[in-house]
Amino acid sequence: MVPIDKNDKQDGLTGLPDKDFFFGCCRDAVLDENSLTAIHLLYIGNLKDVIMEHGLHVGEGVLKNVSNRLYGVLSSNRTFARLEGETFGVLQQDVEHVGHVLYVSRRIFETLKDPVDIMGHQINVEMNIGVAFYPDHGKTWEDVHHNAALALEKARQEGIEQFVVYEE
Repeated sequence: MVPIDKNDKQDGLTGLPDKDFFFGCCRDAVLDENSLTAIHLLYIGNLKDVIMEHGLHVGEGVLKNVSNRLYGVLSSNRTFARLEGETFGVLQQDVEHVGHVLYVSRRIFETLKDPVDIMGHQINVEMNIGVAFYPDHGKTWEDVHHNAALALEKARQEGIEQFVVYEE
């Protein structure tokens, strides 16, 4: 995990880096064309339903819990941030093998398999993940992020707990 300087922006709810920090890290990561980098986009599909059924405070509790659980899973060569609402980003740099990216996604799903207990409510977190690689899926971080978003949308269409790698 990339440490956050006091001058860097943080998400007010989770304390994670925000999207500006994350996008800055993405921009820096694509400067090395000889290094494979993955952008993972994670989406909590049922967060809006949780808020409608149990209230905003429970939804915020889910976001905090998910942030804490995932923070514990991700190691030093990954940047983890809350991008907006129910979407998180993981930047995985210096990927030696695509299998390492699959491993990270499996760990994320395993970490979230147990329900979240928020104020006595047992909430199952429905996560989807979309991934794209630099330089394979774009020459700029914006292109890679866009393609990761397309992969995430496909994962969401396929159902709960789906992991999709962008394909052209």
